[in-house]
Amino acid sequence: ILSSSSSASLIATRDSTSSQLRESAGVVLSGMLHCAPVSTSRYLQSRRGVSALLAAAGEEGMTRPSLLRGEWAPKCLSLLDCAASLMTAVWDEHQTVGCPNGDSKNPESKATPRSTVPSTSTAALDCLLEALDAGAVPLLSRILSAKIEFHEQDKAIGDVTMKIHACRLLAAMFGIANNGSRADLGWTRLYDAVESDARDRSTIMTVTIMLLQSTAKHVQHYTRQDLPLVELVEASLMAVGSICGSSTGCFVDGVKRPQLLSSLDFLASTEDDPSGRTEDACGFACSNLFNDTSMPSMLVGAFGENCVRPSIRLALAVTLNGPFDVHPKLATSGILIPFSDILQSALVAGDRFAFSASLAILRYCGAYVVADSGDKGGLLASVKQSIKTASALLKIPEISDADAVSLSQLRQLKVECIFALEALSTNASLWDSISTHSLPGLSIYLTSNSDWDEGDAHRCDTLCAALRTIQRVVVLRTHAISAAFCGMGTPLAKLIRGKKESREDTTGGIGTMKAKRRIAKKDAEKREPRSKEDDVQCVALEVL
Repeated sequence: ILSSSSSASLIATRDSTSSQLRESAGVVLSGMLHCAPVSTSRYLQSRRGVSALLAAAGEEGMTRPSLLRGEWAPKCLSLLDCAASLMTAVWDEHQTVGCPNGDSKNPESKATPRSTVPSTSTAALDCLLEALDAGAVPLLSRILSAKIEFHEQDKAIGDVTMKIHACRLLAAMFGIANNGSRADLGWTRLYDAVESDARDRSTIMTVTIMLLQSTAKHVQHYTRQDLPLVELVEASLMAVGSICGSSTGCFVDGVKRPQLLSSLDFLASTEDDPSGRTEDACGFACSNLFNDTSMPSMLVGAFGENCVRPSIRLALAVTLNGPFDVHPKLATSGILIPFSDILQSALVAGDRFAFSASLAILRYCGAYVVADSGDKGGLLASVKQSIKTASALLKIPEISDADAVSLSQLRQLKVECIFALEALSTNASLWDSISTHSLPGLSIYLTSNSDWDEGDAHRCDTLCAALRTIQRVVVLRTHAISAAFCGMGTPLAKLIRGKKESREDTTGGIGTMKAKRRIAKKDAEKREPRSKEDDVQCVALEVL
């Protein structure tokens, strides 16, 4: 019915029986997607359902109230709901469950930089291109920029619900595009469509950010409960998070199963964006969303429990993908106080996503917090509490007969904590807390990891980060004495002597041994020499 030529030729402003039949088809498909999402989604993908749904929703007059369902429902509401559900299902299916950019079954599998991430899957790319060809960006831009008529309750309900579905669709589109590299066809086509639709230096990206800002302020002053404004905040949080570079959702298959960050994902710097589109979006979001109490309120659950994880996702995306000047702005915005509590609660609850995301934000922003931040020491105290939480994790023993997956995740979390402490150690205001809480844990970690191989760059970087943390702190006499009292000399001596030398395999004949020597020599020549600051033995000697 939706894709037939006779229905497509109908004038949408005429409320004929055929027009209502087409609207009813959208209602039926939307209901089927909610009742049987897997089978319906696969069928619609095979029939280019996204293109047909958005083409029908984008016709003239489809945003007007429906005579079939009432004043509260625009004609295109069910079509947008169906398109958003279908695109979200494709996005969820495309996401890597477990560790992004890594093996979900092996949490220790090495993540790859964004430049080497495989291209977007065929199914997800097809759906994204179908949506773009059907004019999704201009359609969503018109819907999101339209004003909400709050004085007319029925119409306001339809406007808000329509914006919710538009934000869901936008979040999935940008999420699919972000899963690939910047050179992917989907990413390029999406941003070309965004720029083509730009009006007066305003794009759908800035419109969505402004929608989130205005809705959050309106929720705080709107006492009536007859409009789904909180649901609009949640949907717009997801959309802005995807616009700011996040490629994964907060949940998988509708189940509250957290997306994980691998240790290498946590450590890797964000890829330079030649066009600066994502950086500009992050900078705009930081200036408009993090300059009042809205975001801290969302993080503590004032807008409902369902808004907490999307808020964490947005803050993480802005921190990792935004320009460097957003870090001091975020540090003074007040979000570090709730993130300190989230970090502690996540460690107790075993919430890996919340823990890693909070730790990453504290790592990049905590170094800019000083004693005179103007909040009577609340920000500095929260960062110090985060240091205490991260340091407690370093003291957890690694039991050899424990579950392999749990042991691997514990080791990854320790790596994340070490790099966070290394970044925070650049702030002299935090040295007392690091000396009190972190030095004993670092001593335990270095003792258990004193054997190292120069060819294992990841392990060497982690050890050097731990050593640099100690090196910065012990410049003060009292901190050096604290390091000595917690037994730091023993792991330092072991690290200096713990370098593993390559051992020749004596099995086989003389020719085999010579061949292995030649291979080992070539490998050593290919390996880039490490600088003095990144040499484990040199840094350990300086600290000692």
